[in-house]
Amino acid sequence: MAYVRINLIGDFEDKLVNKGRSIGLELQNLDPSLASIRVLTYLRKTGNSLPKKIIKSKDFDKSIPVELADNVHSLINKIENGVDLTPYLSKNSIILNNDEKFDYLFNDWGILHLHLGKEFEAKNPKFIKRTGPLLFIIPYFDKVYLLSVFNHRDNVWSKKILVQKVYDNWPELLHKFDDIIGLPTEISDDDRQLLRKAGINSAIIDIKDSKNGEKIFVSMNGLGYSTIGDPIVDIQYYNKIVKKLKKLQEIIKNRIYLSPLIYETYKEQSVVYLILNFDLKKRRWQVRDLITENIFWEDYSNLLAILN
Repeated sequence: MAYVRINLIGDFEDKLVNKGRSIGLELQNLDPSLASIRVLTYLRKTGNSLPKKIIKSKDFDKSIPVELADNVHSLINKIENGVDLTPYLSKNSIILNNDEKFDYLFNDWGILHLHLGKEFEAKNPKFIKRTGPLLFIIPYFDKVYLLSVFNHRDNVWSKKILVQKVYDNWPELLHKFDDIIGLPTEISDDDRQLLRKAGINSAIIDIKDSKNGEKIFVSMNGLGYSTIGDPIVDIQYYNKIVKKLKKLQEIIKNRIYLSPLIYETYKEQSVVYLILNFDLKKRRWQVRDLITENIFWEDYSNLLAILN
């Protein structure tokens, strides 16, 4: 009987890392699992080429500078239609092998800032011209929340005013701790910035209830970062895929060894090479024989749709 050579997790990581390299991401000196997680984080920023439902905060339109109104609405239209947001990201966004270049606002609270230029830079045409005013959004798989336009000089990166604005508009995006009435140590906005750089989570934030003005304690749902700074949500997503592929690999190997029909097909071969294959247009992924292209498994779930 043929020996089954299959490494679905390695195939997945190779495809993800190769995709990252093909779009110019800097991944040198990262092991495959960490490189994969950071590519997942990057793809979550760019929008995954998927159309999005747009949800505006109550005072979003008032925050738009008059001179940049056309730029903002043009960018919103691109977000809605699933256009790649890479040109509007920070230039550090493609440097994934340097922890000092982390976007801690995104990694911690899931809030992404976008530049509002219209023309591409002459020296670096991958990015549009940088602007002082920035669009702050909260991107999800199928929707994007438009928070506000802030100026770069406002230095809001670690300020809880952002979380306050999220609560005032979409309290469902936060977890409220009803059993907490105070913290042993008050964490200032400056403290939070230093803690992020040290890899220390300060997940609980004190803000005010917009109805009665009382102090409440909240955290962003399912967010936060690991000790080395990577978003927990992307680590969990990677682990979910790896767990699924590991289980699938055992199922397929058992199917080959136990199925009489498959046994007859491959009994003359010394090795069966099985690979993971993506057909992203049809939202499916497959495990296929590298030589005959026989399909051993097909899944139409959205688990790997982020690779689009």
